[in-house]
Amino acid sequence: MSDKAWHQLLANGFDTESGGIDHKAEDREALDFRDRVAAVVATLNGAVEQLERNRTFESSDESFIEFARRIIKEDNKSGLTPSRINKYNAAVARFDKYLKSVGAGNILISNITSDTLSGFNNAMSDEGLKPSTRAFYNRTLQALYQRGVKAGLSPDNTPFSKVATQYRHNAASPTNQS
Repeated sequence: MSDKAWHQLLANGFDTESGGIDHKAEDREALDFRDRVAAVVATLNGAVEQLERNRTFESSDESFIEFARRIIKEDNKSGLTPSRINKYNAAVARFDKYLKSVGAGNILISNITSDTLSGFNNAMSDEGLKPSTRAFYNRTLQALYQRGVKAGLSPDNTPFSKVATQYRHNAASPTNQS
């Protein structure tokens, strides 16, 4: 492409609104170049979308509980507050106890489903835990789960879609106190 055509292309801002005017050779060259750039961009965008759809995740033999405990240990070393570490430990311990009771103690992060979490939530309800406490455990586990997703250990299978992770106290209902 000639310098003149390039400067013309830049000056016109890749404008395609020519209204059917017969372009000079430099104009046609600039427009052809713009069209080629647009085609390359479209191809690259398509390739990125395809890669995202077909993304494979690291195969790991580490269970969700092992992963969560490793993350907690790393957070502890990095100086996360003891209260946060205790909250993580409490949620992981309760979830581990539940998983072992249903024979799923070594469940991989990619195998955690909304049914798994619904069962956990129902078990906590059966134990008499209040909705705010159940939401706390679910929210804490969700934070750890999302870290596994970000680490590439699993696609986000939205396992927390059927359980509450937030609890809002309803003032009209005194039986829903935290």
